[in-house]
Amino acid sequence: MDDRPGPQSRPHVRVDSVRRRRRYLGAPLIFFCAVCGLMLPGLASPLGGKEKPTTYVIPLPPPPDFSQIDWLIGNWSGRTTTRDPQGEIHFSAVYDLGKRVMVLRETVTLPAKETVPAVNETWMGVLSDARPSPGFILTVYSSTGFVSRI
Repeated sequence: MDDRPGPQSRPHVRVDSVRRRRRYLGAPLIFFCAVCGLMLPGLASPLGGKEKPTTYVIPLPPPPDFSQIDWLIGNWSGRTTTRDPQGEIHFSAVYDLGKRVMVLRETVTLPAKETVPAVNETWMGVLSDARPSPGFILTVYSSTGFVSRI
């Protein structure tokens, strides 16, 4: 055995050189972060000063023209005339998202008859512009689970 202090399994390695390597183990990580500009907030970047943020302007499309169906806006209700007992229908139409879409809602309630079960269905539709083609697109979501796009 050697009379030097420390581990004796590698007598060719000096103990103080092993300690020195352990002390600088984080140096490559610090160098990598400095080169990539990943410095801690508040510290100056080594590659230059602060960059100004880039501002993008996204032009909005013109609002859709709902003037042909503007008369639908409001709440409507009625009863069926072909069934006995009569069923009820409630319909509403409102603009949403700054008049960019029209939201349509309807509830249909039909009482049960001897041979037909009762019906209670609700649906909601979102009417939007069909850009770039003329017209509208109606996406309908039903309480029965159906989704339709017309």
